[in-house]
Amino acid sequence: MMKSGKSSVLNALLGMKLFPSSIQAQTAVSVHLVHVKDAYYNKGILYQRVKSGRLQRIANEATNIRECLLVLNRYSRAGESYSSGEFEIRISIPFLREPFHDYKVMLADTVGADEAGLVNYSLQDFSKYSHLIIVINYRSMKTVAEANFVHSIRTQYSRFFSNKERILVVVNAIDAYYVDGNNASINPQHVAVYVNEYLNCSLCDVLPISAKWGLITQDLSLSQLEDFSESDYNEALSLYIKLNRINSQAVSELQNPSFNNKQTVLKVLRKFSSIDVFRQKVYAMTLQD
Repeated sequence: MMKSGKSSVLNALLGMKLFPSSIQAQTAVSVHLVHVKDAYYNKGILYQRVKSGRLQRIANEATNIRECLLVLNRYSRAGESYSSGEFEIRISIPFLREPFHDYKVMLADTVGADEAGLVNYSLQDFSKYSHLIIVINYRSMKTVAEANFVHSIRTQYSRFFSNKERILVVVNAIDAYYVDGNNASINPQHVAVYVNEYLNCSLCDVLPISAKWGLITQDLSLSQLEDFSESDYNEALSLYIKLNRINSQAVSELQNPSFNNKQTVLKVLRKFSSIDVFRQKVYAMTLQD
């Protein structure tokens, strides 16, 4: 879906800012992501497949790859067309590095299914994929845009719906419920029921997550927490308070952005983000035939 947070979800899954994301719809070029166990690919390498079929290296490491994809997206939106599968990132995905994991794993960051004029790029060449991860933005639930999105998903990816074990529905930005309050679209506890009914996919696996907090809490080391600003901490503390409904004395004690307080708050938000659960589910998918 346009601006559903697919790139942000992939970044949180990988634990690094590899794909460009912003408050505006960003992805205009579909990119295949291939897991390679070799440590040489730990930080990622972006390739372009040229006409001969050969892979040509064009960027390496997360920051360079992200900047390169940002430029490619801008060119595509300006009228330059790129075929799906022309760009490929090879990377050693941390949670797939177990010695016994020898399966080939490919992920794809696609153009949103409702992107005007770009829809064909998102629907090409998906025969090589065995599973479908549908990303829905929590704030867009119960909207006309979401209704159109669901229709396109059911129509274009119908083969996945014949086997519900091949589908994972990720509802991103679930923290919006606690930020928006009464303006939130649906109680998080009812998200799974709503999605199953709306997608006409009874008992499909539905996982509410927060990619934002999953990525922020990726590294809770001393050096990372020292760089975690006071304003960022205040935002984290505000969500922590709403999640835990703690008393005023406890709030007062936590307002000091000490290392211990930061660690206490962010550990809770890490669990709340459900990114580790998401990784477990993706890992389980890779073990299926």
